[in-house]
Order: sequence, then C-alpha cells, then structure tokens
Amino acid sequence: MHDDNVSRSFTAKAPNDVWLGDITEQSTLEGKLYVCAIKQIFSNRIVGYSIDSWMKSRIAANALNYHGVVG
Repeated sequence: MHDDNVSRSFTAKAPNDVWLGDITEQSTLEGKLYVCAIKQIFSNRIVGYSIDSWMKSRIAANALNYHGVVG
C-alpha cells in the first residue's frame, strides 16, 4: 500500500501538481494488450501513454517518458 499524497482530491491548482495513471488490459486475437496512460489533472489531458504485450513496470516508465514528460 502506498501513501495517499493527494488525500483522494483529484484536483490541481497548477500544472504538474497531480497526475493520474491507469493500465488497461484488452484481449485480442493475438493475445493480451496493455495500455498505460498518464493524465495531468490541471489540463485534463493525457500527457503520456505506452502500449505493450506484457504488464511490466516498463509500461508505466515508458508512458512517463513519452514525449519527454519526465526527465
């Protein structure tokens, strides 16, 4: 279990205050597909995403690195 740093308040007063992430699993004829999206709450926009055939930690890391979102 991780700390709840936003106290379940999903609002932001400035860019980069609060981001959300989600991983979705989709079955296909060729197997499972995983999609991870990172959303910036202030702008209400998806700022990064990643698609992979395995749900490993790299899917989240790749979504954060999408278009230079992080580092």
